[in-house]
Amino acid sequence: MKTVSSRDLKNNPGILADSDVTVVYSRSKPMAVCVSVSEGEDVLSLADAMLQMRAQRALELARIMARESGTNRIPESEIDAEIRSLRVARRKD
Repeated sequence: MKTVSSRDLKNNPGILADSDVTVVYSRSKPMAVCVSVSEGEDVLSLADAMLQMRAQRALELARIMARESGTNRIPESEIDAEIRSLRVARRKD
């Protein structure tokens, strides 16, 4: 995996061709991940797979946080009641 600054990328976009995966940094913070593709590769499917992987990771982190805080033990009926009460409150506004 290669890293480049956004300024270097702006001045020389060809540097992306040197690596399969490149992390782009701006002001010392990661802002993008660039993945090289081959001719004929289904780019949209690759992008969808990456977004799905990100969503799965976010869900896993949420589950870990719920286990650590104990909120995973809240009964489903209590969760449903809270959702209903919030929806009723929104309708009144």
